[in-house]
Amino acid sequence: MPEAPLGTSPENGMTNTPEADETMPAGRELDCRVAEKVMGYAVQGDQIVPPNDAYVLLGIMGAMKFDIPHYSTDIADAWLVVEKMKASAFEVTIDDTDGDWWALFADLEYKHISSAYADTAPLAVCRAALKAMGA
Repeated sequence: MPEAPLGTSPENGMTNTPEADETMPAGRELDCRVAEKVMGYAVQGDQIVPPNDAYVLLGIMGAMKFDIPHYSTDIADAWLVVEKMKASAFEVTIDDTDGDWWALFADLEYKHISSAYADTAPLAVCRAALKAMGA
């Protein structure tokens, strides 16, 4: 399957970002990797610790921990990844093609494009986001 849309090549100034492991299955290991590398959380075991500025917003003191969302298996949690990428100035495309899901993240000039295919939309989103972040 192609890594990026037609017309995407080094010759025309558009490149794919570094390869991420596209064989990593959906599950908690992938969720932890997404939490850390894409969402920016500190991961401790199977929990995340929000950044210190979150405590100021919440008006609380001390470290709070939260369960890592199921980014790679739950579409609602995967959508948090999509929103984070959009807030980080990435264009997002998600499509279902013949039973496979395709997710693409591209910078606003479409010079750096990362895409991934998977059996499910959440898994495609996670793999493409990790590629976009160089993780």
